[in-house]
Amino acid sequence: MTILPGLKTRIWNFLETGEALSHMKKASDCGRPALSSRWIQEQILVGFGAKMKQDGWKNSIGKMVRKVMEAHGYIPVPGPNGRPKQVKFKKDEEILFTSATVYKKDTNYSPNEINPDEIDEKSSLPEGAKHQVTVNAYERNRKARELCIKKYKAKCCICGFSFGDTYGDIAENFIHVHHVKPLSEIGTQYTVNPVKDLRPVCPNCHAVIHIRKGETAFGIEEVKALLQRGKPR
Repeated sequence: MTILPGLKTRIWNFLETGEALSHMKKASDCGRPALSSRWIQEQILVGFGAKMKQDGWKNSIGKMVRKVMEAHGYIPVPGPNGRPKQVKFKKDEEILFTSATVYKKDTNYSPNEINPDEIDEKSSLPEGAKHQVTVNAYERNRKARELCIKKYKAKCCICGFSFGDTYGDIAENFIHVHHVKPLSEIGTQYTVNPVKDLRPVCPNCHAVIHIRKGETAFGIEEVKALLQRGKPR
């Protein structure tokens, strides 16, 4: 079955609404699957049609829910087999789904680690993408950050600054992570590649990357060149 991109974007935007997020977070905080809310299941059926009961659509919605929940500080609860925990619904809860993933708050979620200047309000992003990258969810995604730092280490790729080397153990592994792909090129279903798309940068260099308000951000190599020109001879 072909999943239409336009319809997926509409579903994504619905999942990112304040009311839908509130229902999913409330269910998760009670130890229930994010999609156990009768209201959400009914809204999906009413808003997007009976075809949502097809396995292809249900799988697609489940994947979108995971991305939305992770972007807002929730991660899947691991089951006995190490895979995300699935809970079966009671008969009166089976409006659209028979089971769904359980999520919990991510204790390592730190939305304030990223420079808010990352988002240019004038950029022509799709509405769903704007919601997802309020401060830049791609950069604060816990797993993506970990894989980026594992590859490049917690050291600024522009100036070489290391918080751990400078401040000791208390700041070990602290670093900003910069998304090198222009946000205007990102759609709602984009999946970040931690090695190709992310780079560790210190807060100063991160700020310089986005210093041109309303214009394209500087590239990594451009900021390196600025740094070299600015160094005293």
